[in-house]
Amino acid sequence: DGKELPDHGEAWSRSWQVIQKSNSSVTLSVDLTSRPLRLVRKIDIAGDEVLLSYAIENIGNSSTPIFWSAHPLFDATEIVEVALLPKDVINKELLATNLLKGTSAEHWISPGVFINSVELYKSNKEKLSISWDNQEIPYFGIFIDNGEYCLDPVISPQPAIGHKVSEKNAYESGNIEILLPGQVKQFELKLKLEEV
Repeated sequence: DGKELPDHGEAWSRSWQVIQKSNSSVTLSVDLTSRPLRLVRKIDIAGDEVLLSYAIENIGNSSTPIFWSAHPLFDATEIVEVALLPKDVINKELLATNLLKGTSAEHWISPGVFINSVELYKSNKEKLSISWDNQEIPYFGIFIDNGEYCLDPVISPQPAIGHKVSEKNAYESGNIEILLPGQVKQFELKLKLEEV
């Protein structure tokens, strides 16, 4: 609709309000100005697991598109394997350290092909798993960088509720969700660190 959005979206660039906190969890909220949306995020830590729970509510009077994508940057220097589940459907190089120095790559799974987990294996036998319900979060992309944008190699798994890297692209391809007034979209990500 021609609205200008900040790089990585408005929620990325805004301060959030703390609604509730404890020793093991915090709940944060932000109301957007570019769209009539309220985003609530809860972070729960229990042992070696982190649960990230999200709710996006349309607080306006008309329907509006919603676009969210996880975009963590993990140090990829010691990552020796990247596994997508239930099956590896990206036939591309996913190790940042194997890319030509000074380059990056981004790969997106085709709509209708569902991934519900990504596992990052380090050379020291640590494994980080990120999992989600692919009915709640139906799209997945992965960004890898060997010095084009970051000084050190990084990897960014990107579970998303809209396909590809922008609201505009997702909307034009029909791979975006539209929220009615008062409607709420909820979804979760679970992170687990373990030795293998």
